[in-house]
Amino acid sequence: MVRSFALIILLITCLQPSVFGAFSPVGFSFTHKGEAGQFPHESWDVYGVRFNVLSAKHNRVVGLDMGLLSETKKLSAGVQLSGFNYNEGETRIFPLQLGLIANNNQGSTKGLGMQASIFANYNKGPAHIIGFQMAIANVGRNNIYGMQMGLYNRADRIVGLQLGIVNYCGNLHGVQIGLLNVCKSCLIGLMPGINIGFF
Repeated sequence: MVRSFALIILLITCLQPSVFGAFSPVGFSFTHKGEAGQFPHESWDVYGVRFNVLSAKHNRVVGLDMGLLSETKKLSAGVQLSGFNYNEGETRIFPLQLGLIANNNQGSTKGLGMQASIFANYNKGPAHIIGFQMAIANVGRNNIYGMQMGLYNRADRIVGLQLGIVNYCGNLHGVQIGLLNVCKSCLIGLMPGINIGFF
């Protein structure tokens, strides 16, 4: 795994910058985003590892992204481990997006793995996650292929299991378990306890 990651970083750094634009294999920030303590400048891309103490913002981050507040303008791809993740553009989760407070993805989200937070996963753009989504509140335009778990769950489509206190689903191909289950595509649209849908 480490060798594969190192090989990817080496290949990316050997490619001509004109392919990617301005980029760095490492990014770090010890101050608030955009101030003198951030390297490289926020208009650059980071293909490799980014670490921040307070916050960092870059165009794209592909690889491992860790810190207190992690922001991207165009693309976040790989692993995000932060207190709060905010992505304006596309988000590609592989295998984990962990925001202790929240994950806020404004653009489209595609994931193979897990999106998790203590408080909220908010996917404003269309989200397609194969795996597991967990938070107190999972909201947005979620399409989950696997399991969604929280106190409040909202999804456009569930293929698998939705587990919570209040569950809302537009199109269910699986099971909802909760105190209150709302399903637009089910024969019985409002059901306490367990709701099953295969349409």
